[in-house]
Amino acid sequence: SVKSALSIIKNQGKFLLSIDSWDEVERGVYAIVGSPATVREKLSYYQKQLGVGNILTGCQIGSLTHEQTRRSMKLLAEEVMPYVRQAEDAPVRS
Repeated sequence: SVKSALSIIKNQGKFLLSIDSWDEVERGVYAIVGSPATVREKLSYYQKQLGVGNILTGCQIGSLTHEQTRRSMKLLAEEVMPYVRQAEDAPVRS
C-alpha cells in the first residue's frame, strides 16, 4: 500500500537498505539461515518467545543456482517443516 511504502521510505535507516553483510541480516533476524538443525532451533526459539504462527519462506536468494534453490526447498520440506508442524501440535504449557 502507499502507507506501507511511505513507512518503509521514512524508516529506511532502520530497514534492510542499511544492511551491509549477512551477519547483520542474521543478527537483525531479517532471515533465519543455516543448517536444518540451526533453522529448527531458531524457529523453535521464536515460536516459543514470540508466538510466531506463520513462516514466510524464501529458499532462493542472491546468486543461488536452480539446483541450490531446489536443495534448500527439499531440506526445508523434509528436515525443518515436520518439526515445525510437530511443535505447532504440541500442547501449550504455562
